[in-house]
Amino acid sequence: EELYDQENDPAQEHNVAAEHPDVVEDLLALACGFIREKPFHESQEADIPEDVQKQLESLGYIQNTAAPDDSLRILRHCPDTP
Repeated sequence: EELYDQENDPAQEHNVAAEHPDVVEDLLALACGFIREKPFHESQEADIPEDVQKQLESLGYIQNTAAPDDSLRILRHCPDTP
């Protein structure tokens, strides 16, 4: 898992995930919930707050040109996923 401070580290050279496990957990929970509710084939539009969307984009969990395998990559990290 990776988390970067986009404002102070735009080159993403210092992974701060270990320093902020609560943020990583919260963002992953949001991503997992979104993917389970709206699979790739149903919608690519996010009904999430803009600031959360930017955080998820900075982590690589979502992007403007998401592919189906991106959803699968996230689901592998979701709790209760076989």
